[in-house]
Amino acid sequence: MVCSLRLYILTLKDDGSSMEKVLSSILSLPELLDCYDNDNLFTFRGLLNEQAGANIRNEIAHGS
Repeated sequence: MVCSLRLYILTLKDDGSSMEKVLSSILSLPELLDCYDNDNLFTFRGLLNEQAGANIRNEIAHGS
């Protein structure tokens, strides 16, 4: 199944500038439940973001 969401991953600051949301914030967006169940989101968080998990994203981006 393919699911497409239009998520806002930018936040506007008070000074008018914008900043991208961090991955943990994106993985916590309730809109993701339209495409993925809680078990899948838990797995994504564990593999990609959690310090106690595999944290694959950090390993790929920054090395060990």
